[in-house]
Amino acid sequence: MKYKQFDVVKLNNGDKATILAIIDDKYKVEIVDDKGKRKEITEIYEYNIDEYVLKKSDIS
Repeated sequence: MKYKQFDVVKLNNGDKATILAIIDDKYKVEIVDDKGKRKEITEIYEYNIDEYVLKKSDIS
């Protein structure tokens, strides 16, 4: 798994998501819109992720 818990990523559809948990080959994420308002909590796969926005290690 390339991404870690609490990393913030940009999804292929343009939304941003925070990784809450890693379950097998899926990520449980909280998806937010451009204004930071929660849209949903769901599970996604690595191929749904476009790029990093913020790594947890960047702020530690």
